[in-house]
Amino acid sequence: MPTPEYPYVPGNVDPETWRRDHDRDNARYAMYPLKEMRLTLNLTKTAMANILECAKKEVSRIERGELTHTPFYLLRAYIEYFGGTLKVDADFPATAHHLPVGEKYDAAFGHISLEPGPSFAY
Repeated sequence: MPTPEYPYVPGNVDPETWRRDHDRDNARYAMYPLKEMRLTLNLTKTAMANILECAKKEVSRIERGELTHTPFYLLRAYIEYFGGTLKVDADFPATAHHLPVGEKYDAAFGHISLEPGPSFAY
């Protein structure tokens, strides 16, 4: 059943399955440039993992767009390695706010908090 968010759900497909697959594919396409940049520099996943000081499986997860369990700092480090900037946008019912990343990381508990910066407005 089509919705405003997913207007092209085929009639013979379970809407939840289609949405899940659609969102997964979008995440994969969004992360694909990171893999391309890594390959352009002739870096293996193992080499990239060594640079980021993480496990090879984390590099694979990022490149596949599987970000649910990816630590925020790791995604940020991967993007910044290639000269990019990670931005976080939060959409609220009436408006959208850009949340500048003022990162605090508690290594003992693996907690990341985003603090509102100067551009955060109510």
